[in-house]
Amino acid sequence: MELLVLEDIVFIGYPNGICDTKNFTPLLRNGKTATPLSFDYNGYPYFLIDASVFPGSSGSPVVICNVGTYPTISGIIEGTRFIFLGILSQVFYIPEEGKIKYKNIPSSVEPVVSLKEYMDLGLVIKAKIIKETVELFLKEKGVIK
Repeated sequence: MELLVLEDIVFIGYPNGICDTKNFTPLLRNGKTATPLSFDYNGYPYFLIDASVFPGSSGSPVVICNVGTYPTISGIIEGTRFIFLGILSQVFYIPEEGKIKYKNIPSSVEPVVSLKEYMDLGLVIKAKIIKETVELFLKEKGVIK
């Protein structure tokens, strides 16, 4: 399988619990790979995506879905490509603290508000680990040998 360092990705889920309740469908979101798929991020079988990732997106399948044409190292290929890459596992954010100040109220305690600024980065567990985990589970249950 020939993959580029930068690939378009799609992930399917319920960011912040949002979904189409009338049709019972999740949301399709898109982004790009942020680290090369051929590398294991920090030595673990993960990679990062650059996309608007929010809590509630964890567990979302991440795929490459190209329809019509797609780029490869060798050039542009005509056709459709659908590749399961992994499962979205973590959202990255920058913790921040803001202070609430009171006017004309003397106080020795200053309340602090904690905020999170999302970085539009997500951590994805690679498909090979998902496959190995499912196979191990099935072997332990006696479903496969």
